[in-house]
Amino acid sequence: YGFLSSSITFNYDTGFPTSAITSISNNAFYTAANIPLLSGTAMDEEQAGRVLVSSYSLRDTSLATGRYWDGSTFTAGNSEQFFALANSGANNVWSIAPPTNMLVSGRSYEVRFRAVDRAGNLEPLTEKTTFYFDISTPTTKINAPTDGQYLTSLATVTISVLDNLLSVNSIQKVEYSIYVDTGGFYRAATRDFESTTQYFNPAVSTMSNLSFVFASSVPWVSGRKYTITSRATDKSGNQPTTFSLATDSVSFVFDNTPPAVGVIEPSGLREVNVPTLTGTAQDLPVFGNQLISAV
Repeated sequence: YGFLSSSITFNYDTGFPTSAITSISNNAFYTAANIPLLSGTAMDEEQAGRVLVSSYSLRDTSLATGRYWDGSTFTAGNSEQFFALANSGANNVWSIAPPTNMLVSGRSYEVRFRAVDRAGNLEPLTEKTTFYFDISTPTTKINAPTDGQYLTSLATVTISVLDNLLSVNSIQKVEYSIYVDTGGFYRAATRDFESTTQYFNPAVSTMSNLSFVFASSVPWVSGRKYTITSRATDKSGNQPTTFSLATDSVSFVFDNTPPAVGVIEPSGLREVNVPTLTGTAQDLPVFGNQLISAV
């Protein structure tokens, strides 16, 4: 008599898989141009092939509850839903493009991954990763000096900043440029006006009132007209490309040289009749932009 036999191999698995988000940094800022794929890894007992699928959920945090992504929009009051990520071949990387056209500038979003292995074990819920979406350009205002001033000294320039996400510390840097009417832009590192193209220097923040200042190291020259321009760059990379006079761009004349005066009439030590006192007044240096206001 002959004997027939058969066998099957199976994996017994009661452990759950683990996933991780690798492309989105927690509390990071993104624009439509630089937001990455929603991407991460998923493993089950150190094996990528034992993961059946990894999924994601996405929430708009503008409401206290709900407003989860439902596959086509963010719906107020709904519960968390997970959608499958795409596996990059046979490795452990899973990803999908975010719904960028549905993200609202100035809001924060929470993303979470969750994996299922081939035995049906579901990964417990993990912490969400928060990111900010921002396509709004920050604005600056030069508070001092004001446009059109004539100054004998200038120790400090103050600049204030506004941004739609300022409450979550969205500003990356604030900069200023100074142009002198003889031609050239100021470079703080070398303390000269030798740059032939617009050159922006970093401004120092007091951070107590979100104002930015720079000190008196600029070699101002009497009689010259200067134009100061400020700009801010937020953590999403947004920065202005145009500037407005008297807001983020001001001009002033620096003049710390006293004017010279001369008497024409009377001309002698003794005068019998002097109907009119005449003389001259000239501000120095003669090549400058100064203005005599009264004699």
